[in-house]
Formats: sequence, structure tokens, C-alpha cells
Amino acid sequence: MQVSYVHERQVTIDLFDKLVLPVLTYGSEVWGFNHVCAVERIHLQYCKYLLGVKKCTQNDFVYGELGRKPLQCQRLYNIVKFWIKIMQSDDHKYIKIVYNILRNDMLDRPTCTNWCSLLQSLLQSLWF
Repeated sequence: MQVSYVHERQVTIDLFDKLVLPVLTYGSEVWGFNHVCAVERIHLQYCKYLLGVKKCTQNDFVYGELGRKPLQCQRLYNIVKFWIKIMQSDDHKYIKIVYNILRNDMLDRPTCTNWCSLLQSLLQSLWF
């Protein structure tokens, strides 16, 4: 009986990850630096519903029980992967041209905040 429940829960989580998560994180390579409370709330509400716990249950316990992380982690991972893809692309690709413009803007105006400056802060916080 217990094995069936655990298997059913895993199947439900897999469905969420394959059907809902791509919608919630679509384009997060670009907008992912923003902390979007609505997206996190949807994820947490689903997790709490799946576990059958109250809405006031501690979020960390819910994540731990299901072996999940806040979606912000996934968005930041997507950003770093996207940056690596940009760095490996040819210099004549539009994405590389735009990246270089943003990077030069960041270097010319250090007080300006753009995607490259946020990426630089993220990479520095990860000890890169």
C-alpha cells in the first residue's frame, strides 16, 4: 500500500515537471533574475496539496519531504546554461551580438543594471 502511494506521488510530480513546470519557467533564461512570487506560490500550493498538508505548513519541510527546491534555483540554473550557450556561439549570431552590447554597457556604466551585471553578480556569488 505504501509503495503504491509513493509511486503515485512520484508519477504526479513527474507530470507536474513535464506539463506545468515548462510553462512556469518559459523564457526564464531572460527574466529569471526576478523573484516571481506567483510562480513560487503555484509550485508550493501544488506540493502542499500533493502531501495533503495545511497551507501554513513550513515551506522547507514541504520541499524536503518531496526532495524539491524553490523554482528560483531552476531559473538561475537555466540562466547559467544559457550564458554558457551564448559564450559557445559564433560571434555573428544575434544573441552573441546582444550579449556583447550588454556586456560593454555594463563595463562602460558600472552603476547600470542589466542582464550581464546580474549574471556577473550571480557568478560571483557562486565563486566563479
